[in-house]
Amino acid sequence: MNVMTLLVKGHHPLGASVAIAIGLLLLTLPIVQALTFGSAIRITTNTGDSVSPSVATDGSGHVYVAWQDNTPVTGSGYSREIWMRASPNNGASFGSAIRITTNTGASLYPSVAASGTYVYVAWQDDTSVTGSGGNPEIWLRVSNNYGASFGPTIRITTNTGNSREPSVAAVGGYVYVTWDDDTPVTGSMGTTEVWMRVSSNYGASFGSAIRITHNTASSGFSSVAAVGNYVYVTWEDDTAVAGSGYLSEIWFRVSPNNGGSFGSPVRISYNTYQSMSPSVAAYGNYVYVAWMDNTPVTGSGTDYEVWMRVSSNYGASFGSAIRLTTNTGTSGFPSVAAVGTNVYVAWMDNTPVPGSGSDGGGEIWLRVSSNNGANFGSAIRITTNIYGSVNPSVAASVSHVYVAWDDQTPVPGSGSDSEIWLRVGS
Repeated sequence: MNVMTLLVKGHHPLGASVAIAIGLLLLTLPIVQALTFGSAIRITTNTGDSVSPSVATDGSGHVYVAWQDNTPVTGSGYSREIWMRASPNNGASFGSAIRITTNTGASLYPSVAASGTYVYVAWQDDTSVTGSGGNPEIWLRVSNNYGASFGPTIRITTNTGNSREPSVAAVGGYVYVTWDDDTPVTGSMGTTEVWMRVSSNYGASFGSAIRITHNTASSGFSSVAAVGNYVYVTWEDDTAVAGSGYLSEIWFRVSPNNGGSFGSPVRISYNTYQSMSPSVAAYGNYVYVAWMDNTPVTGSGTDYEVWMRVSSNYGASFGSAIRLTTNTGTSGFPSVAAVGTNVYVAWMDNTPVPGSGSDGGGEIWLRVSSNNGANFGSAIRITTNIYGSVNPSVAASVSHVYVAWDDQTPVPGSGSDSEIWLRVGS
């Protein structure tokens, strides 16, 4: 029998009035999902550098971790390749590493998404191809069997400029790939813009490139999310706007029709200092945009903190900025995931803590909300290492949350280079 039941049944001398008062108090307290994390799972065992992980789940127990790796392999020309491992059981075990790329140039910055039996891996590649001008292009591979095998490489961009930093999302048969590109276009003044291509048939074909930004300064580091027919794109932009002090702000656009059209850009951050590295997630009618910001605030010193804004109406409007970190070191590079009413924000933080050493490399932390971002629980420390733990990526299902990162802490077989790790919470 719980406290409320005892009080209502008259087991307290002050009776129902006290029960009502305590009930109102309980309603005001933070609602936080209770999580237990297992031990760190080592995803890579390589003598080269394994970095920049991206994690995704289809929600049914299948988990995918992609990363870039410069461990020498046949045909790589000593450049980085993209690899992936898949788990069919919520991360309890993983299959062998799957080589996604076989190129003589550098294959970088993977982004992975999953929907049903389909898995999509996008990346940036500077292997010379016709029409690229020797600059990076964006590529994609698709698996229709939970990552057991992948189809041929799909070229997403054909530009003479640099096409970089892809982000991929998928829902049903729709696949969305965003990237930033400095190929000259009207009004861009030679700086980068954010673009997107959409497939409505599980990546079998893609429509024409859609220009998301139209700015005279750099627009980049995009993040895309999709739920139902809605598509959300966020990015950082250093186009001068009132109150920005000529430094980057975070912006956002919404499509209600699978990328058929987009509404006007929505300004997410209003700061005189740098706002950067956004991440977007969505579930139902809720949308969450997190970013890092070095605008001075109490307790931050002069370093970055992680912030978030929440929309409850498909991105039509957003609530006030929520401060997620209060640290004297740098808190940054957030990754956000959402499912049901639960919201997860992971980030890297170099604020000194016991067991982290003094090299300033950073640890990975996580905060959780169980009420659509209205309240967040205390920060959960994901890593406890003496060297740098960086580049967090988070994904979530109804019952589990997955946090991946790369880590320079020496372990057998790694040499002195980074490995990819994962922890699973339930």
